[in-house]
Amino acid sequence: MQLLRKYHSLLDAQQDAMNLRSRGVATHISGKESYRVAPIFSGVFYVSLWVVLDHQYNDALALLDDPDHPVRDPLPADDMDVLEADFNGEASRYAFSFIVVGAIVMLGLFLLVIE
Repeated sequence: MQLLRKYHSLLDAQQDAMNLRSRGVATHISGKESYRVAPIFSGVFYVSLWVVLDHQYNDALALLDDPDHPVRDPLPADDMDVLEADFNGEASRYAFSFIVVGAIVMLGLFLLVIE
């Protein structure tokens, strides 16, 4: 995975991601959730657009500058759906693990305080 660009507008990042996806380039936008909360509270003032497959990096950069650029190895929509489902499932597992560990730590602290 390689960084393509940073955006101060989530909408602009999403639009570029959709355009790249429509041409067969798999992307990911990081920082969306923190950015949505409110930058003043989260400290996140931009989102980042990443190309998922390293071999598509040069095509992705070229497409951002020239929408008519021919993609050398476009990913079929079905493969992209599988890739996104795998990524979202993995992210959900990490989030769940983080919540469980946080709950255990909070319970431990609570038990220490009430003793």
